[in-house]
Amino acid sequence: MQNTPETQKRSPRDTVIFALSAVLVVAALVIFVAQRDTGVQEQVAHVDDRGDDDAQEGDAPQVDLEELKSRMIGNPDLILVDVQERDGYLAQHIPGSINIPFEELIDRQAEIPKNREVVISCIGNDVLPCALSTKAGRELGGEGYQNLLDYRGGVAEWKDAGLPVITNQEILVRATSVDELHTMIQDREDVVVLDVRDQESFMEGHIPTATRVEFTDLKEELVRIPKHKDVFVYDDAGNRSKLFVDELVRNGYILVSDIVDGYNAWTARGYDIEN
Repeated sequence: MQNTPETQKRSPRDTVIFALSAVLVVAALVIFVAQRDTGVQEQVAHVDDRGDDDAQEGDAPQVDLEELKSRMIGNPDLILVDVQERDGYLAQHIPGSINIPFEELIDRQAEIPKNREVVISCIGNDVLPCALSTKAGRELGGEGYQNLLDYRGGVAEWKDAGLPVITNQEILVRATSVDELHTMIQDREDVVVLDVRDQESFMEGHIPTATRVEFTDLKEELVRIPKHKDVFVYDDAGNRSKLFVDELVRNGYILVSDIVDGYNAWTARGYDIEN
């Protein structure tokens, strides 16, 4: 009977070769794991270079999203400094912020008055909130800045909250349905509704509590549009209102929304109107 692979006995030479092969495989695995861990450590070190989570004495006080909104609305002299790279800033940033990349911060500090309240921010994300802003605060603090605040939520948190974001192509604003607006008008007294249609259309019928504003006279209209209240803008179908909302954002309004499909959607739902 011929020997099969299962019944053949391994020679001493084969045994040595097999053992050496096993050692080489294990060694290769050890090298791979070591290189992988080194790569992870380098990534962590890179993050540490951009900022760290450990609080240090003299760090700028941190503000959350609600506090930042309140300060932006209540203090027109506030300066919001975004320290992300230029390309990132152009991709998306908080309205009204100025961009001074972290690497240029000290050289360009003259652009940030020391007698103004300054909030520092960057992009932020779920894994690493805006740690770079904390490091930037330390740098400016070392240059004699005292009225500093650190917003670590960054653009990511701001955007997730439905607040307007400026990109290199458009202004992204919160879109509100007529159903949501209808509920808010019934439940709240501090809702501001703006109708940007012509006078004749407004007189024929408009959403209850709405005030008509003239798009071409926006600068004059701003004095009667409060910044501290939620503002909702509509036209007939939602085209002209987006332009108006964009202009409000450019003028410092952050609590502003565009009504999806406008007055046409409101009447299609059968909701009450005023005239």
